[in-house]
Amino acid sequence: MKRQETILVLLLALLNFTHILDFMIMMPLGNILMPKWQLSTSQFALIVSGYSLAAFCSSFVAIFFADKFDRKKLLLFAYFGFLTGTLGSLLATGHVSMTIVRIVTGIFGGLIGAQVLSIIGDVIPYERRGQAMGLLMGGFALASVIGVPLGLFLANNFDWYFPFIVVAGVGLILYPFLLKYIPNVNAHLNHPVDLRQRIDNFFMIFRNKTQVTALAFSMLMIMGHFIIIPLINPFMVYNVGVLQENTPLIYLFGGISAMITAQIVGKLADRFGKRQVFVLSATVSTFFVFFITNMPVMPLFIVLVTFAIGLVQLPDVQCPDRL
Repeated sequence: MKRQETILVLLLALLNFTHILDFMIMMPLGNILMPKWQLSTSQFALIVSGYSLAAFCSSFVAIFFADKFDRKKLLLFAYFGFLTGTLGSLLATGHVSMTIVRIVTGIFGGLIGAQVLSIIGDVIPYERRGQAMGLLMGGFALASVIGVPLGLFLANNFDWYFPFIVVAGVGLILYPFLLKYIPNVNAHLNHPVDLRQRIDNFFMIFRNKTQVTALAFSMLMIMGHFIIIPLINPFMVYNVGVLQENTPLIYLFGGISAMITAQIVGKLADRFGKRQVFVLSATVSTFFVFFITNMPVMPLFIVLVTFAIGLVQLPDVQCPDRL
C-alpha cells in the first residue's frame, strides 16, 4: 500500500483497537462483576447484549442519514460519544446503571464500525483492500494480545473499572492524530440522494441475491462469534479448569496468532481471490469452534495451543467488502 494509505489504515486499526477492546473487555469481567453485584448469568448477558443491540439499532438508523455527512466528521463525532460512554462506565454501580451506560456507548459504537469500513471502501482501491482489511483486523488481534490481558490484569489486581480508564485514555491520545491524518471523505456529497431514494435503495438490497447472501453470511458469522465469546472466560474457569489468573493467557495466545495470520491471509485474498480464501478459512474454523465449545477439563498448555489455532481471525479478514 501507499504511505498515505498505510497511515490511514494504521490509525483506523488503532481506533478499532479501542473500539473492540471496550466491547471485548466487558465479557471476561463476568467473573468479577457477577459476584460483586450479585448478578445472574442472564443479567450479565443483558449488560453485554445491550451494547450490541444499541449498536445494531444505531447502525440501521444510520443507513438513512450517514451519507449526508463527511465520513471523517461523522466518525470523529461517533468516536467522541463512544469515549464519553466508556468513561461513563466508571459511574455504574449495578446491573441497571451499567446496562444504560453500555447502551449509550453502543449507540456511538455502531456508528464507528460502519464509518471505518466505509472509509476503507472509499479510499483504498479494491486490489489492495484485502491487505488493508488485514491491517484493520489487526485492531481486533491487538485488543486480544495487549488489551484484554492487560485489562484483566488491572481488573484482577485493582478494580473492575480500570480497563475502561485505559481504553478512554488511549482513545483521547489517539483523537488528535485521527483529526489530523484522516482525510475528508466527502465525494459522495456531490451526488446527494433524497430520503425516499435511500429507502428504495435499502429495499433494493433484498432483491439482489448476491448482496443478501453476503450480508447473511456476515450476520451469521458475527452472531456465531458472539453467541460463544461472552461466556468463554467463565466456561474456561468453571468447566475446563483454567485458573482465573491464567485466563489472560488465552487471549494473549489467540491474539498473537490472529495478528500474524490476518496480515498473511489479507495478502493471500488479494492474490487468490477473497471468496476462495473466505470459504476455506470459514470451513476450517468450524471444526475449532466445535472443539472449543465442547472442551473437557484439559491442561493449560493444550488450551492455549487450541486457542492459538482456533481464534485465528481468517473469516473476519475476508468478510465481503464489495457488494
